[in-house]
Amino acid sequence: MAATQQPNVTPADLAADRARALDTVPVSHETAAKLDGFVDHLLRVAPHLNLIARSTLPNVWTRHVADSLQLMPLAPDAKCWVDLGSGAGFPGLVIACALAGRAGATVHLVESIGKKAAFLREAVNLLQVPAVVHVDGTGRLQTLSRENNGRFYELVKKFHEQTGVPILLNTSFNRMGEPIVETPADAIRCLLDTGLDCCVFEDRIVFKIILERTSKRPVR
Repeated sequence: MAATQQPNVTPADLAADRARALDTVPVSHETAAKLDGFVDHLLRVAPHLNLIARSTLPNVWTRHVADSLQLMPLAPDAKCWVDLGSGAGFPGLVIACALAGRAGATVHLVESIGKKAAFLREAVNLLQVPAVVHVDGTGRLQTLSRENNGRFYELVKKFHEQTGVPILLNTSFNRMGEPIVETPADAIRCLLDTGLDCCVFEDRIVFKIILERTSKRPVR
């Protein structure tokens, strides 16, 4: 079997392609610097991992980076993004680069292939961008409707109105290595033994009371 030929990507070609992309979708100097780091990392890994079509490497800026950035104007105020099947990080990691200076921003990168998820984690750590990588099928998107999920739908709606984020991140209710919470007593025990702030029981909210070591006064 013949080896796959890697396209000859020259620095001059990349610089010209970068200029065309950023002329189409202008970004700040800080975002451009993070995108430079991302593209450098991608080009180092690409010969060893099937991330994008090799024929598109010489045009990675216009074919992939600019395409990803064009999503930003569609939701200019959004702070929470979810990229399902993130792969090489398009568009998720590019959006994370653009959101790096925005307080409270998070991009969830969902990828089921372990090697690609490892690439994404390396890129997130390298670039220091607001992104979280979900792997091994641990991320699953669930939608709500007012007709079928009335109370929870209204809860998420109110959360969206107050935070600008129309999504909640759900996880199992238990401590690592312990069974899932099944009773109110289990829930209270988990509340007291973990960093949780409160528990909701039907129409009641139970807050944890912490005694300050200095004053011994209860603080909610």
